[in-house]
Amino acid sequence: PYLFESEYSGSATVFFSTRDYREFDERRYGARVGVGRRFGTLWKGNIVARAESIDLSNIEPDRPVDVFEVEDQHSLTGVGVEFTRDTTNDRFRPWRGNHVSLGVEQVGAMGGDFDFTHFRYQSAAFFAVSETFLGYHTVLKLTNNIDYIPQAKDSVPTYERVHLGGNSFRGFG
Repeated sequence: PYLFESEYSGSATVFFSTRDYREFDERRYGARVGVGRRFGTLWKGNIVARAESIDLSNIEPDRPVDVFEVEDQHSLTGVGVEFTRDTTNDRFRPWRGNHVSLGVEQVGAMGGDFDFTHFRYQSAAFFAVSETFLGYHTVLKLTNNIDYIPQAKDSVPTYERVHLGGNSFRGFG
């Protein structure tokens, strides 16, 4: 978390993935780099940049028109800022505290085929429900994730859109 024993941190990732879905095949490769800084013991800020190439192929004929609009290879770039507050007691297996993150990414800031803004909010709260005589904890974890893209869906490719899904308990107000 500290670069050269300072308040700054750095990160770099290079990736390649291939996924064969029933409806189409997706191939991605790219890189992400980031620079962060700690503000005291609880707060941290990051600036992150990414560049990706996404290739959709073998699309089934009955897929929606939106999928065909992003067929073949497209480039995606983005620059984002994220602030995090972390009061958890353990970095890898927390049983007390909370972790809150708020960020925004401008996709298309460095070029690419798309231009949109992505807002993110994530939080997790950890509560120890019980503890064994060996010191192991049963933990209740409550999470909340909110993503918002203000542009119309025509500005956002299907593989970057925000969708509901997964096996989790959901509440709507």
